[in-house]
Amino acid sequence: MLRALSLTLALGLIAIVDAALAQTTPETPMAFTVAESATDRELQALLDGGDQTIYAAGKITPGTTKRFRDFVTAKRITQARVYFDSSGGSVVEGMELGSAIRELHFNTDVGAAVDSGEEAHSMCASACAYSYAGGESRFLNKGSGKLGIHQFSGDRKKAATSETQAVSGLIVAYLTEMGVDAKAFTLAAMTEPDSILWLAPDVAEQLGFVNNGKLPTQAEIQLVNMAPVLVLSQIRYDRKVTVGFGCSRARVIMDVGVDNPRDMPRDLRRLTSAYFELDGQVALMKRGIGAAEINGAEVHIAREIDEETQMRLLKTGTMDAWLETGGLYRWGGPIDLKDAHEKMGDFFQQCASGQTITSAAPPRSAPGPSGLHELVFIDMRPGKDNASILFIDRPTIRRTGTMAQVAAYTAGVAAGAPFYAVSSYEVDCAGVRTKKRTYLSTKEGEALESVQGIWEMAMPATNDHFVLQLACGTAEITRENTIRTADVFATLRRFIEKKMYEKDYGEK
Repeated sequence: MLRALSLTLALGLIAIVDAALAQTTPETPMAFTVAESATDRELQALLDGGDQTIYAAGKITPGTTKRFRDFVTAKRITQARVYFDSSGGSVVEGMELGSAIRELHFNTDVGAAVDSGEEAHSMCASACAYSYAGGESRFLNKGSGKLGIHQFSGDRKKAATSETQAVSGLIVAYLTEMGVDAKAFTLAAMTEPDSILWLAPDVAEQLGFVNNGKLPTQAEIQLVNMAPVLVLSQIRYDRKVTVGFGCSRARVIMDVGVDNPRDMPRDLRRLTSAYFELDGQVALMKRGIGAAEINGAEVHIAREIDEETQMRLLKTGTMDAWLETGGLYRWGGPIDLKDAHEKMGDFFQQCASGQTITSAAPPRSAPGPSGLHELVFIDMRPGKDNASILFIDRPTIRRTGTMAQVAAYTAGVAAGAPFYAVSSYEVDCAGVRTKKRTYLSTKEGEALESVQGIWEMAMPATNDHFVLQLACGTAEITRENTIRTADVFATLRRFIEKKMYEKDYGEK
């Protein structure tokens, strides 16, 4: 977004906002250091989820972002928490630095490499607050330094009103993109340039400036083996917890997955118990090695939940999943349920009543380009009762910077019944992530329902990773793997009717 500004406008904005800094205490340009001793490494692994510690101290000036990128490259840092100690500087450069931090998926905090006394004397104020907002996880507590905001101001005689308004719009758009409530800008605008509004940790969290390492819980209906499942997921700085609620014969099955490859147990032969805590109260305890299982990079705990437990979940703020192996420590992770109570209640009620569980209303037809389609073969899974084929549609690939979009088509058989689907992918080439909306359709391409997914890492050797490589232009497309057709669904029907399923499942 910031890169889209013209150079002339950007330089003009910098001149406006930097003029306000003349009244502040002189400060050396921001410099970066990294804590890399053996003791630092041990503490980072234990307390910061493995993040390396970067200290950023000094004034934010034009060129700070480039120096930061060069520093990260030279030190080969791939995972970090940036501690700020700065009274501010250039607002535009501060937002550029924040955008770079977000692009690198780094986290932020307020602190200094050396602090005197029992209280933290470090600060992150003015333009620094915008850099701080770039962290994916943004930490602030009573032991941190201070986070402050105020009104930006320039030389009123030189700054045109239109340019000042442009800066205001730029700041609001940036804060929104970073996940900060636009009310933060309103509060800043109400604070004179020569004053600072220091944000208490709880206020900063309410404004979205601070998330203390956790993103909001996402809740949506997904299709798993062609059956609707309510999926809740929450990403924290050191792990991800996913809860899937399935329905079978009016019974609710809950499967909780905890993903933290840094410290997850690799061997469950010593597992003594697995259980949940609902707002601190133990529930659904099972003992022995069968109490949980490892599935790829996740540990899963599955339980059937009765009506009483369902009612407890609808009153639970935070649910923790825990494993114990007889040692001093337990392992697991929490997920916030409060914002998902309504969707959980609807799912439980529909499951108990035998109603069909659906997602949002679908469009009239599945997405896809008109004219000639160039289908690139991705995957085929043969089988009698469960099989599928997957193509991406090359003309639908659209790239903007490190982001891309592409449509994919799937046809197959699940539990003996044919199905057709179109997936509209969003692809983050830099973050190696994909997000898709899947449209189930008839064999003619008329949409039946749609399911919106969330951002997921595209793990190597998976279909999502192959889609990402093709969409981002990092994989070669060969003629042998390409089919050209004016009717995608005719091709999909042929796969089902002629190639594999004419005898048993053909649709005449």
